[in-house]
Amino acid sequence: MRLHGDTELYKSGYTDEALGRWFERMQIWSKGEQPKDAKLIAEAAPRGSKDERDVFCYFDNTDKLWAPYDARKILTKLDLLKNLPAEPGKLMDE
Repeated sequence: MRLHGDTELYKSGYTDEALGRWFERMQIWSKGEQPKDAKLIAEAAPRGSKDERDVFCYFDNTDKLWAPYDARKILTKLDLLKNLPAEPGKLMDE
């Protein structure tokens, strides 16, 4: 998914509440499920098909002014921030 701004395309960052909603959707998608309010462009997968999925999220908002901050907030919610390098070639927990 590509997120282009919370309230105004390419001009706004995301509130903690908005990021929380996207986080919940990512959790649902990663389990192979669909949010109840999903608007699908294709027929849904057959019932019972709940294979885990990788979820990719790209922040492309405000000429990149908010995108790095919003991405870090989502990584924190997913408990993935600790795996990012503090500097090139080093893990943060080394």
